[in-house]
Amino acid sequence: GVRGQFRHQRYAAQMPRSAISRQLKPEALTRIDTQQFEHLAERLQSISSIMKNFSGCWGYTGSFGFELATGIETVTEQSDI
Repeated sequence: GVRGQFRHQRYAAQMPRSAISRQLKPEALTRIDTQQFEHLAERLQSISSIMKNFSGCWGYTGSFGFELATGIETVTEQSDI
């Protein structure tokens, strides 16, 4: 689906694979430079510290993942991580 800046701005859609220019998996978002997301730094660092204690693959999803992937601010104080 396609999503806008706000939660109510969502649209279910389909597109041909040839139209996709880039794909980011949630686990790739853990390697993004968080300096450009200073407003999220404390929360990102907190979850990263916790997850480093576990083996396996993990990544950011939901509004955190969307914001890290696009740079569009979507995370609010109420957003879970």
